[in-house]
Amino acid sequence: MRMRVPQPSLTDQQLATLHARFVVPIAVQMILNDSEQLDDACEAALHECLSELKPDTGLLCLALCAQHVAGAAAESPIVNMLAISAARIADEYGAALLAEAGRGGEPLNDTDAMILLQQIPEDLEELATLMDAVLSQADPHSPEGLLCDILSIQAMVHAERANHELASLSFRKQEERTPVRNLRQLQRLDKNVIVFPR
Repeated sequence: MRMRVPQPSLTDQQLATLHARFVVPIAVQMILNDSEQLDDACEAALHECLSELKPDTGLLCLALCAQHVAGAAAESPIVNMLAISAARIADEYGAALLAEAGRGGEPLNDTDAMILLQQIPEDLEELATLMDAVLSQADPHSPEGLLCDILSIQAMVHAERANHELASLSFRKQEERTPVRNLRQLQRLDKNVIVFPR
């Protein structure tokens, strides 16, 4: 019996908007439909496009791509797990990205960015692990196998970037909590000193 794979709660129009924004999921779909050839130049272009994304948008783009791969790969429990994971990520991060765009794309403050980044490496590593598992049971020279390899590599690259950004933000927050005594602060303190006559 085929497992029922939950679909994102995003509408078709929202999914189309996300696909158009990233382009890579459209290219992946075309490769899997045999309307685009996955040659060396195409592979290099996919790596370049994915590597230029930030970890959060990279995760969302990879999840959208993974959904297409899961839909084209031979059915198995691992493929179903990939489909479920990709659907969850596309739903959660896609809704957040569209909501941010609706707010005018205002940048997140450091605290909100840290909250977002804390989950991103784990989700990226989950995608990479599942795509490696799908690759292990697929023909490595098939479009599905080649795409799994590309997407897995990029997922781990973005996971490392996300961990680095999270460490940088944590360090910055720690610095903000450390009292800094500059000249202006010392001058203010000096004005508050009361000198008692001897």
